[in-house]
Amino acid sequence: KIHGCLCDDGFSGYNCAERECPVGDDPLTTGQANEVQLLFCQATTGWFTLRLGDKVSGHISSAAGPRDLEGALGRWGVGAVRVTYGIPVATVCSKAVDNVVAIEFLQTTGAPYRAQLLAGRPGLPAMQVEASYLNGFVTISSGSGNRMLGLGAQSATREALP
Repeated sequence: KIHGCLCDDGFSGYNCAERECPVGDDPLTTGQANEVQLLFCQATTGWFTLRLGDKVSGHISSAAGPRDLEGALGRWGVGAVRVTYGIPVATVCSKAVDNVVAIEFLQTTGAPYRAQLLAGRPGLPAMQVEASYLNGFVTISSGSGNRMLGLGAQSATREALP
């Protein structure tokens, strides 16, 4: 039989004892953009989760405010995020009003970034949605050029430190 370990972020090796070298953005470069992904939710009740690589958010209520959503996403281990609602007083999901939520990833750390950088692709993979417990739907838009309600998606322009 072959056995292995599922290592914490920052560790690798057959027994997770090897510390990984830092990778991510070179702090001396300027003029780069953070990753921004857009979320559109139209629902009346329920909750959903978001997946980024192997990280899954906690339950996100259809009535979540911006700080609630930041809190749920901040527990992913991918660094700080900034959440901007297209309609400032809205909840993440709305029945009557179209609300778009911009999720900006402010740091380039964690396993999802490392996987993308090692594959030669800066930025993050698009978030995936699990909305089985939502009375409605959620759509994610990523990649530069996508715009809704004045908010725009943006692929990160970061490089990997060796």
